[in-house]
Amino acid sequence: MLSVDRKIPWGRPAEDVIARRRERKGHNMHRQRLKDSRAQVDQNVPDTTSMKHLRNRAKKRQMADDRLQQIAIENRKLMEKMAAIMRKKGPGTKS
Repeated sequence: MLSVDRKIPWGRPAEDVIARRRERKGHNMHRQRLKDSRAQVDQNVPDTTSMKHLRNRAKKRQMADDRLQQIAIENRKLMEKMAAIMRKKGPGTKS
């Protein structure tokens, strides 16, 4: 007599045939669904492209302008310091 594996519900030989048929049918249905599937990617133009306030990005432009202004101020300070150094007469210069 064959030992029956009680862990699986189709342990008996008669139920094995039914289980294999059920698995095969499920596998065939799965393969058919894969074959019939279509791409699900939306390739339309986003709705936000027509929204003018999102295209302008005023806050980003304002922050960039503020940063450029800050850089200009720092550059001016550096130029003034360099000019002051150039005007000074150091101990090694001839007058």
